[in-house]
Amino acid sequence: MSNWLSKSDQSFSIANNNDPAMLNNRVHCFYYGCVQYLFHLLHVDKKMTEQEISDKCNPNVNKGNGGTHTWLAQFFFNDLKNKTFVLEGVSFNNKIGMLKRLRTDADYGLNDINEDQLKTAKEISETIIKILKRRYTNDQPNTVS
Repeated sequence: MSNWLSKSDQSFSIANNNDPAMLNNRVHCFYYGCVQYLFHLLHVDKKMTEQEISDKCNPNVNKGNGGTHTWLAQFFFNDLKNKTFVLEGVSFNNKIGMLKRLRTDADYGLNDINEDQLKTAKEISETIIKILKRRYTNDQPNTVS
């Protein structure tokens, strides 16, 4: 198991902790569980080294990439589309964007996340992971839920 996969599993474990006082942190972890899983796929499925991944994500090296999160979303959207999984690519792209916005609200917003937003974050992360499991390597995280 790659360390990114282990980190993804840990993030989902924290996200699924039922502590109502930690809603913001749980949304954060649903998002980063997906991001860490994307890094895992780059390493295991795409056979990229840590340095190659770092270079691709770094806007100072990979000019115009929009930063790590934007590059990751765009890379997997294009990869799914190029594999002829266009609808899943569009769904992935929409879902990761929605989850990122929820995470941004959870991390930086003035108001706290509510139970409905947490439920939405969980559902979105489950959809993202299902798409990725269906189209990429068999070395997958245990579960989102």
